[in-house]
Amino acid sequence: MENQKEIIGQLSEDDVKKLVNMHPKSSSAIFGNEEGEMFCVYLKKVDREIFTAANKIYNSKDEVTTAEYLLMNIWIGGYPVEAILKDFDALKNCAATINPVLFVKAGELKKN
Repeated sequence: MENQKEIIGQLSEDDVKKLVNMHPKSSSAIFGNEEGEMFCVYLKKVDREIFTAANKIYNSKDEVTTAEYLLMNIWIGGYPVEAILKDFDALKNCAATINPVLFVKAGELKKN
């Protein structure tokens, strides 16, 4: 049997259900640091105000600060934000995981 690594901050199934009841369009993000530790955070859906502010930071090519801003504004549970901010490797990996919430999904435009 394979050993599974503990994911620090991961909530129980019951706690996730409670979180989803309070924040129906929430997500979880799992990422690691250079020591091989794995972390889990739960994030609420990005609203327009947070999207606009985070996009300004992201467009200045500062992905880590973007992730920091997002964590400070949409984190709703799991591994504490303060602990992530103290672990630069975890913050960088978190950025790669959560910054895509800012990507706009394109539809289709056709000429009639």
